[in-house]
Amino acid sequence: MAEQQASARADRQVPIVWLHGAGMDRTVWMLAARDPDLPSVPSLALDLPGHGRSTAPGCDSIGAYARFVMGVLDETGIEAACLVGHSMGALVALELALRQPERCAGLVLAGAAARMPVNPALIEAAEHDLPKAARMVATFAIAPAGRLAAPATPGVRLAGGGMALLAASRPGVLARDLRACDAARPEPVPLHMPALVVTGARDRMTPAARGAELAAALGAGLVRIEGAGHMMMLERPAAFAAAVVPFLTGLQSSSRAR
Repeated sequence: MAEQQASARADRQVPIVWLHGAGMDRTVWMLAARDPDLPSVPSLALDLPGHGRSTAPGCDSIGAYARFVMGVLDETGIEAACLVGHSMGALVALELALRQPERCAGLVLAGAAARMPVNPALIEAAEHDLPKAARMVATFAIAPAGRLAAPATPGVRLAGGGMALLAASRPGVLARDLRACDAARPEPVPLHMPALVVTGARDRMTPAARGAELAAALGAGLVRIEGAGHMMMLERPAAFAAAVVPFLTGLQSSSRAR
């Protein structure tokens, strides 16, 4: 269910919990959650129910996923964590932060918007033809440069691997996830915790302008990654790290100062 990485080094640490998007699993964080410049604190990359190695059935709402994450925090004894969410995972993180702010010490929302409407044709494909759905997502989720350029790691095309995850997801999971995103109606209000919104300049699924609106409503910081699409942490891993590592490091410093 979860992958624990670094051990504690100091008091008042803020653990990091990584939440993947619709139809994905924890492996989308293969680089981001292992960046050598991250603060050395407990770090959990979760497989949400129905995804990856999780044996639990999938959820049909963002609220249900948020309750699952809350259960993980309870089970692992984490009083408050920094939640890093991508796409659907960002909606889950935002839901938890808005409903249970005492359990959220910080928030990073990547590829996020307050509203994430989903094309009915994509939901239909996700229900009946996963390879087609994966191709449709690739068209909108990955910027052209991410589809054509040589990968940062020779022999490993990370963004393409993300689409392969969709095509191999369990029957019905991607469709349920997309419906959950389409139905989500969070009411963004100024947060009483540090928060950062990260957008891809070429994101066609959650356009950068919608991410900027979310950041303004939440009173959050905003970083725009040029040349990146929706799968920014796989398309532009170095730029993504440059966006989130300073925020996560600063969060630990401010926590220790309190």
